[in-house]
Amino acid sequence: MDFFFPNVLWTPQSCLLIIYGQTMVNCLVTYSMCVVSLNRLLTIIYGQTSLFRTKRGIALCIGVQWLTAITIPLPTFASNIEHCLLTGLMLDYQIYTLIIIVVLPTFFIIIINAIFFVRTIQLSRIVQPMGADFSTAVKRRRDTYLLKYMFIMFSIFVSGWAPIYIIAVINWTGSAIPHTIQRIVTILPILSLLGDMVNLFFYNQKLRKYLFSKI
Repeated sequence: MDFFFPNVLWTPQSCLLIIYGQTMVNCLVTYSMCVVSLNRLLTIIYGQTSLFRTKRGIALCIGVQWLTAITIPLPTFASNIEHCLLTGLMLDYQIYTLIIIVVLPTFFIIIINAIFFVRTIQLSRIVQPMGADFSTAVKRRRDTYLLKYMFIMFSIFVSGWAPIYIIAVINWTGSAIPHTIQRIVTILPILSLLGDMVNLFFYNQKLRKYLFSKI
């Protein structure tokens, strides 16, 4: 921001708004993974309920994701505007953004996967009847794989963005960490995004087969 139209974008009228927008976008990414993981977990546990597989259920999940991402960063507008123009958010709000983008989603994903792990153990101890629906078992395995896949994607994303927000807390005065180190750390989110894109490519079998057929 210091080098990209600072006189236009880094002003008292836009400083907090830009930080809010950045925080909201990151919340959209992290909480989208949380919502998808929760949806898949509920689908696995309540497989007989069709709500989680319908368009209505998907629309509900998307609405919850957007509502959360829009509302949860709103307290950042209460940060000091003078401090925002100098180094960004004040310490309290830097900690708050770290919590809502890294800490809370991480705990949520861990809880989701812990519940899934316990549920998997319980299901493995149940003897399935001879006439069990094969398609239901296939869907359950697919949902299980997707849940594990979302955990991997979330881990890649957090590993790239967590250092940024941790440094923002430590360096809230703008002088605790050398500027060179800050610039180097900003590469991590780019690498995490690239990692998620590569991960998506390998997960999407149809896209992979299509691209390989054109080569």
